[in-house]
Amino acid sequence: MFQLENINIDIIRPLLNKENSHYPLLKSIISKKKKGKVYVDCLNKPSVAAILSDNGWFYLVGETSDDNFNSQLMNFLVSEAIVANGSILWFGIPEEWKKKIVGNTSVVVRDYPRVQYKFIGYDFDYDLYSKKNFKYKLKEINSDNIDEVFEYNKELSIFWESKELFLKNGFGYILLDGNQIIGHAISASVEAVEAEIDIQTQKEYRGKGIAAYLTSHLIKVCLKHSIEPKWDCSVENTASNKLASKLGFQMIKEYPFSIITTTQKI
Repeated sequence: MFQLENINIDIIRPLLNKENSHYPLLKSIISKKKKGKVYVDCLNKPSVAAILSDNGWFYLVGETSDDNFNSQLMNFLVSEAIVANGSILWFGIPEEWKKKIVGNTSVVVRDYPRVQYKFIGYDFDYDLYSKKNFKYKLKEINSDNIDEVFEYNKELSIFWESKELFLKNGFGYILLDGNQIIGHAISASVEAVEAEIDIQTQKEYRGKGIAAYLTSHLIKVCLKHSIEPKWDCSVENTASNKLASKLGFQMIKEYPFSIITTTQKI
């Protein structure tokens, strides 16, 4: 198993296909907009790649039948990666890998299946939602409010390594009640004319149509710039699944996602 240097990460792009290229933020690591490490079976023309972001998101793409690579990867995950991070979040974990890891007493595996959506609403009238008459104030995220936005939701650093990187490559909106941010819709990543959508509404403001309002504005920006909006969420997130269907997304498939936590003291 070999670790790729940052400048060589692009050689794993041929391993992406319709089955794995939809995973949230995977392409951001390959394009070096998000920090992570990549491990392959060979440095010339790899047939498999293990990708671990700095915040513990994990992906395995390519051919997984190499016993030598699999053995080294298992040792790395259990002995190093999971211990160092406390846990890893494995998107699209293969069933055979889950069986192997479940059998290891030093880790605990919890499953949270997710749903992949495809955008089909190119002719949808988003003014139905974006022109709703709210008493709240809509603002585009820019250099004047970026500090406030990142302070409001510190988890945005999971998606964007810096505010400057977001301002250069991302876009989004916030909604304010007076001076208080009560919700946002942002591009969690923008890769290969695709934008991953992330939405959040303050708990006490939910049920008012705010998420649909904000997201419709975001989708309109995507369509204006010929960017395909992407939606991916937990099976258990009923509100997110309903909103996806309402705003022109079609469910493609359910896929496995596991959080693997170490039982060892860190």
